[in-house]
Amino acid sequence: MTDLSPVLTPLGGGIIVSCQSSPGEPLYGPESMTRMALAAALGGAVGIRANGVDDVSAIAHAVRLPVIGNWKIDADPDEAFITVTVEHAEGLAQAGAEAAWSAAVGRVESDDSGAGLG
Repeated sequence: MTDLSPVLTPLGGGIIVSCQSSPGEPLYGPESMTRMALAAALGGAVGIRANGVDDVSAIAHAVRLPVIGNWKIDADPDEAFITVTVEHAEGLAQAGAEAAWSAAVGRVESDDSGAGLG
């Protein structure tokens, strides 16, 4: 198992700021997300979460904070959609992410019974 303490220890007690945007949104793209990450760093963030290799690469080159990358894909609501393959995680690492966020489980839908399980 990989020792993550060199990445996680500096994050203790601080805030990791998510600098992510989707296609069609006004701030979409590496330039805008890099500016957001720079602002977060100036505001005291201890880490940045970014989506996709282009944003991860741009942000990793611009800030001196750990970057946690994720790779979102289009998927059905009940399917995993965040960094679902090893290849995605490796791509994020090559782009400069110090860690990769993965939600390799499906989304939980309510069955209206109050249990929150679908």
